Amino acid sequence: MRRFLIAAVAVLVAATATQLAASADTTKHACSFNLTARFAEVRVDSGRPPQSGGNTSAATVDGTMCGKPFHGAARDTDHFPGFGQVNGIATIFAPLGSITVRFQATATINHDHSATLHGHSTVLSGTGMYTDASGAGTDLGRQAPGSPITIQHLTGTLNY
Repeated sequence: MRRFLIAAVAVLVAATATQLAASADTTKHACSFNLTARFAEVRVDSGRPPQSGGNTSAATVDGTMCGKPFHGAARDTDHFPGFGQVNGIATIFAPLGSITVRFQATATINHDHSATLHGHSTVLSGTGMYTDASGAGTDLGRQAPGSPITIQHLTGTLNY
């Protein structure tokens, strides 16, 4: 009986150690981001953005990611299904990996001919230190009258 108990305890300890190791591998970091991106259109892919069609843009990105200073770049592909609507995919490139998000937003043309952007994003994936990233955020933006630059303020949570 004593050998049986020792063997049972050994199996229980081994099973517990295996479960702890497995849960340690799936532990995610949860943090927030607060970024400012300055997007400029690189090319028109189709139609007449922002009225219709799509375009590709690039940006510089600065702010804080997980409580630390962040300086990176971004690329996005925008689709304009109707006037004042935009959706697409963006990838933010960081020194140790990248984060890809899907976004949707609504643009409003103001009396001074500037544009205001309100939207949200969902983190789809990541690479490098952000492998298996998930999360969500909000996008607030503004484009001054006649300016080719859209300044977006991105806030949200990131799990990786």
